[in-house]
Amino acid sequence: MTAPPLANQRIPVAITGIGVVSPIGWDANQVVKALRSRECGLRPQDVGIGTEILFGAIPKSFRDEAERLFKDLVEVLPAAEIDPGFLYGTWACEQALREAGFDVPTYFQTTAWRIASTVSSSKGFLRCYLKAHESLYTSASSSTVAPAVGTLVGSFRADELGMFVARRFRFGGAVLSTSAACATGLNSVILGANLIQDGLADVVLAG
Repeated sequence: MTAPPLANQRIPVAITGIGVVSPIGWDANQVVKALRSRECGLRPQDVGIGTEILFGAIPKSFRDEAERLFKDLVEVLPAAEIDPGFLYGTWACEQALREAGFDVPTYFQTTAWRIASTVSSSKGFLRCYLKAHESLYTSASSSTVAPAVGTLVGSFRADELGMFVARRFRFGGAVLSTSAACATGLNSVILGANLIQDGLADVVLAG
């Protein structure tokens, strides 16, 4: 059990693990190498508007591998089949935890109460929201019964990934989310550092 800090005393914070999924790599070493070689993550992509545009898409080779490793994800979270962001987020979070030296998920079965999450999103999972809109629009235009869209709309929440990984890894500490447009990730890291410095958590998954 960690004692609360004394007045004016700040607990030191260290980054012990990093996880990333991006158009130029899906581990920190790949991303650094790509940046140093000035690799561009933009590729011509069909985004459903009738013509290809340059878009920063995750390579299919990563998705195939991640879907194989996390084949249970869709079973416990059906929205993951609609928005791959759940897959990317879960991969990055588990990668960070393993790099930090934690035995996922065995470690957290006994020490979870001091583990917190500040994993955040600026807008939530847009594909889930678009799918809900599409389902309602289709049912209205065809006079069929509207499908249940509550789950899809609920999965659009900005804190959905943070809540999901906290349940998946059995965290028992605070689960917080901050939305600040392009500064969301940085704010999330700062919020996580504050939780440790204030003695409210021993480990925080932030990003």
